Amino acid sequence: MSFLSAFTHSVEERLVRLWPEQERAALGRVLYEVYNADGKFTPLERKDFDGFLSRLSSTAMQVQALDLGESMTLLQKDPKHRKVAYIWIAHALFADGGYNAEERSFVDGIIKKYGLDEAMLRAEIKETQKQKVDEGLKTILAELGD
Repeated sequence: MSFLSAFTHSVEERLVRLWPEQERAALGRVLYEVYNADGKFTPLERKDFDGFLSRLSSTAMQVQALDLGESMTLLQKDPKHRKVAYIWIAHALFADGGYNAEERSFVDGIIKKYGLDEAMLRAEIKETQKQKVDEGLKTILAELGD
């Protein structure tokens, strides 16, 4: 993870920690669905998700008990929370290093079902994808000695 990416991630986590408990849990519930969007909860995704919950003093059992629709609705109410939620959704989509057809289908579905801001969410996904590609290229170049 690059310095800028790590810094941004840290800022987002601090912002979320200041949210009321109900909204933090709602974000955890949404992220649980995102990490499972392709039917495979990989070890990298599990580690990322567990770490997120741990930093927010929550557990997977607590967030799984929440209703996904209600969680989505709650996060849509405040524009700042919506923006941060979209950043985290995008991050979770790439936690295992890829963004596959099942995950794309999941995103299409939640946009339609929950009335998410499609342009905003897709912009966050695109930005996250760009960051991941840039980080990958930097790693390759560093390994090649350039």
